[in-house]
Parts: sequence; structure tokens; C-alpha cells
Amino acid sequence: MKNLEAYVNHIREDYRQWMSRCSAADQDSVRDRIRQEMIEEFVSNVRVEEGKKFLKVITGKPGGNVGVHSFIVKKTEGKFVEGDILKAASWNAPAKNFARGNILEKTFGRVRWTGAN
Repeated sequence: MKNLEAYVNHIREDYRQWMSRCSAADQDSVRDRIRQEMIEEFVSNVRVEEGKKFLKVITGKPGGNVGVHSFIVKKTEGKFVEGDILKAASWNAPAKNFARGNILEKTFGRVRWTGAN
């Protein structure tokens, strides 16, 4: 789907920036190395799984702390259009109250690494 990689990169970059803000005043080399490892682990474990109606964006290391970040509508249906970003309600279902943005329109600025709030 168009702009999917840009959306995934947005999530990754938001995490990098958050970690940078957390470490701005800390000059400890050991903690800095750990932060870099955490960034690399997060970035390498953002992935997308395709379902029947939605793309599921997942974060976390397999076998570790894994969660659904968001869902993306694959095909216009009802009040949602193709590319709409939906908050995760559970592992298998999105929250269907309103879209948090749209990847086709690149309107995902409100989405953070923690999820589509």
C-alpha cells in the first residue's frame, strides 16, 4: 500500500526522537549504549501483518513484549476509507470510533510510537 513504509518510518523516527529527549541531559556512555541498543531493537521490530480487512502494525520483539500499534484500513467500507489509521482496541480488532489519520494522505502526524491515540 502506498506510503506504508513512510508510516512505519514515522513510528520508528518518533521513538528515536523520544529516546533522544530522554537522554539529552545524560552523558553516561553505558546508558547511551543501552539506549542505542533499545532504539535498534525497537526499529528492527516494527512490522506489518496483512489481514482480511486491515493491515496490522505490530511493535515488539517476537517472544518478548509484543503489541498491536495500529490498524490500517485496506479497502473503503462504511465510514472508513482506504488508508485510514485506526487505534488498536485489542490484538484482533481496531477501535472503530474515528480514524487517527490516513497513510495515503500522509496525515499521520498525531500518531506516536506508543500507538495511534
